[in-house]
Amino acid sequence: MPSNDNDWERLVQADRVHRNVYIEPAIFSLEMDRVFAGSWVYLLHESEIPTTNDFRQVWLGTRELVAARGEDGGIHVFFNRCSHRGATVCREHQGNASHFTCPYHGWRFDNRGQLFAIPARNAYGPVFKSRDMHLARPAQVASYNGFVFATLNPDASPLADHLGSSQKTENKAR
Repeated sequence: MPSNDNDWERLVQADRVHRNVYIEPAIFSLEMDRVFAGSWVYLLHESEIPTTNDFRQVWLGTRELVAARGEDGGIHVFFNRCSHRGATVCREHQGNASHFTCPYHGWRFDNRGQLFAIPARNAYGPVFKSRDMHLARPAQVASYNGFVFATLNPDASPLADHLGSSQKTENKAR
């Protein structure tokens, strides 16, 4: 694992990249943390889920998410893991569904990731609080011209700042 800038310079040169960059688990882990968890990542275009209840599995690095079009017309993004035991709640790559059911205990979540049904709720005991058991979400989700991005970094700059000069500028006639 590179420990300083000189180590990185030996691995990544102007005319070649050392093979360890592609196969070293520690470098891969660092890339997942610094690039995919720390900055804005493109997920999908809004046109891929055009109608109410359409959904699509998307990835933020190695983390699987679901992007769904809600009843309100908005795009909702949440992790594809049950908040109770971590089982996958959406097993289809894409489709149309108003809710997702965890196969482990049958918990049901709407297409905004909100928990709305727990079979045998009383079996969890009197101290169980379901109000905080909605599906987890990325720290920030934003859209630019229909392109949906997310980041796990709550302190990331706004998407517009991240895109900077790559954003389309209007040409004004003189």
